[in-house]
Amino acid sequence: MQLEKNNSEKWRGYRYSSIFSRSAIDSIVKRDDYSILQAVIRDYDICNVESKIQTYSDFSHYVYRYLTKHYRNEYVFKNSLISMLIKQFKTRETAIFNEFKVGNSIADLVLFNGISRAYEIKTALDTDKRLVTQMADYKRVFQQRYIVTEEHCLSKYLNADPDAGLVLLLENKGNIKYEIIKEAKTNYFIDPHLVIRCLRTYEYREMVRRFYGELPQMNALNSFGICEELIARIPNDTLMVLFSELMKERESNLGFLHKCDKDFRQICLCLHMSEEEYGGLKKKLIVPIKV
Repeated sequence: MQLEKNNSEKWRGYRYSSIFSRSAIDSIVKRDDYSILQAVIRDYDICNVESKIQTYSDFSHYVYRYLTKHYRNEYVFKNSLISMLIKQFKTRETAIFNEFKVGNSIADLVLFNGISRAYEIKTALDTDKRLVTQMADYKRVFQQRYIVTEEHCLSKYLNADPDAGLVLLLENKGNIKYEIIKEAKTNYFIDPHLVIRCLRTYEYREMVRRFYGELPQMNALNSFGICEELIARIPNDTLMVLFSELMKERESNLGFLHKCDKDFRQICLCLHMSEEEYGGLKKKLIVPIKV
């Protein structure tokens, strides 16, 4: 019976988490389509409509509270981590990006604020199978790297990487708190051959122009090879500065994420929402539930 209950709660958490998915939010924003939320309400909360939850906004807050207590998945961790970073860093001087490709890995969150940082989230629902490879990739591009996990996974990740920092997320009466268990050691060498593969074409060309004062003759076919060779000659301390500068010039919406409801910070980051677009989403969520 206990196993059936656990499986039922796990499935409920999985279904609940779907309302914060890209497809669910896109459907609401672009087509006024609430079908994903309506399906979840019909399956689990039809009896609560009008008594506990009246609008889709009520429902999203209700669901998020459930997730923080019973199904702390990557979405909950990212939301909590974003909130931590907003408190820790001045948003005007910081750029943050979701699911950043580095070599053969994808960092859950990366941040540029003087020092470049990568954050890898490992919930109880995740495996540590690829962690060694992921940390090795991040070390080649970022000055610091952090593992983010939860309390009962602490022993599993505490010594997984001697140079990585460790952030612990704790649930306390429905709220998620964080504690930095171990600060990351700073890496003073990054790999120019991997850095250039993290940049867009205009960005690696701009890196060359800023350091050398001009761009050499090149065309669409040979520009990458020429720029890679030139970037490989840039002193590493200067390369780190240029890399951070260029990434901070990318469009980042961290500056207004502190104004968002905590429930929606990660999806706003994921969808690159502007403040105006988020305002439109909020208006669409406060309409009465129809099932």
